[in-house]
Amino acid sequence: PGTEGWQDMYPYYTRFQPEDDQRFWFYNSMHFPEPMPAFDIITAEVPYHGMGAFTSRVFAFPTALGVDHRIINGRIYITANTVTDPAEIERRLAVFQKRAGHYYENWDDIYKEWQERILSLIREIDAIEVPELPEFDDEDVVMQARGIAQNHYVREAFHRCIEGYTKMWMHHFEMLMLGYGAYVVFFQFCKQAFPEIADQTVSRMVSGIDVTMFRPDDELKRLAKLAVELGIDDLFVEEGDPQNMMDAIGKQGKEGDKWLAELDKSREPWFNISTGDGFYHHHLSWNEENHKFYCEHWYTTRFFKKIREFGQLLQRYDVVDEADDIFHLHYSEAMLALSTVMTAWAAGSPPVAADHWKPVITRRKQILEKLADWSAPPALGPIPESIEDPALQMLWGITSETLASWARDPEELDENEINGYAASPGVVEGTARVLKNVNDIGLMQEGEILVCPVTNPSWAPVFGKIKAAVSDIGGTMSHAAIVAREYGMPAVVGTGQATHRIKTGQRLRVDGDSGIVTILE
Repeated sequence: PGTEGWQDMYPYYTRFQPEDDQRFWFYNSMHFPEPMPAFDIITAEVPYHGMGAFTSRVFAFPTALGVDHRIINGRIYITANTVTDPAEIERRLAVFQKRAGHYYENWDDIYKEWQERILSLIREIDAIEVPELPEFDDEDVVMQARGIAQNHYVREAFHRCIEGYTKMWMHHFEMLMLGYGAYVVFFQFCKQAFPEIADQTVSRMVSGIDVTMFRPDDELKRLAKLAVELGIDDLFVEEGDPQNMMDAIGKQGKEGDKWLAELDKSREPWFNISTGDGFYHHHLSWNEENHKFYCEHWYTTRFFKKIREFGQLLQRYDVVDEADDIFHLHYSEAMLALSTVMTAWAAGSPPVAADHWKPVITRRKQILEKLADWSAPPALGPIPESIEDPALQMLWGITSETLASWARDPEELDENEINGYAASPGVVEGTARVLKNVNDIGLMQEGEILVCPVTNPSWAPVFGKIKAAVSDIGGTMSHAAIVAREYGMPAVVGTGQATHRIKTGQRLRVDGDSGIVTILE
């Protein structure tokens, strides 16, 4: 009740069709843990364009195509499309070997070029100017005979933002799918050559690399250590106002000046990291409030910041009440709203039907608030007999065993035992801290066990305080698993239900060798 019409927020092609009932779908809560605002759907649509194109069309992976996505009650569900015909696999293999081989043989050089392409895209979006639409256009338009008025550049600038975002995701999967494919091949080789080898043993073989996504956390530690050395650490108060703290530091003479100078060095680029995973407009960068860092964080936070400037233009013309209201319009609707402003500026009259979008936005905010309370099922459709896709297993933790666990009657489960994916070895006991949102990590106490739906890079600072990690979603290559291995702490991921069955304060045993979490009290 109260969510009627939620489908109108999203494109018609994201709705479940009758034939979809015969397919297996799972909720991608790893990337989209909240109901999606209308504009933010671009963070699902465009990445799936890139992933599918490079998997199925550009490199022609032998057994994998792209993914289909659908939306129900604001949640993103996906299903993988695979190739099973041996003859088709063989045909695609010939194409894949030639194309992928070129990248693998020239990986270092291509990666350097890739980094420059991404940095170029970041510079391009930073350089985009949202026209101010003043009373009179710039005199240079006449004196230099440019022949184009400012309202034209509203559309052009908006389109450049969308096109740049699309290019970024293309580049993202250009490298990611091959890198991931290499890991999968290595993993399968190890399992064939050493049948008794544990999954996490293979995972540990590729741990210890220099991961760019860890750098923001390293910068925080560096600044914290410097604050202690300079004797100004007492100015950092939990739950304190950031601006008040910065003002206080600025009054500490040369010690304060030195710390603030080092903060400025860290800000660009390392604090261009989202407070989430880069898929929602309200997940601001650290500055506002490796590969993944460049794309999902650095570029994406810049992208949303630029779109917010278009929202400010709409607000000035009273088309929306607040700048962030633009994110409650699909990007095609946002272009319609901007066209209203372009027309009004040219005509010298108020925007026609200026209030058209306000009730739509108000209603969508109400719907999203209601949808947030909906408990999305982890999977829909017939459960397959087996899950052979390594990506589903390693990134999301979707295995035949986890699906069977999700399907079991709650009364059949041992109320004190939760099974998941053994992601990082070791066994510890400790007190549980259940956190549903990254904004609550300040509640984490030293030596507790983190229990959460899923982690992303914005959770990194908490790993220095915890004894172990437990998550609902994730496989051996998920963020929680990778970081736990780097920190040398036990982790059990892909439990599907830990946050629902464990309460803060309960004592747990986390067995990262067997993938079992036991509620002791």
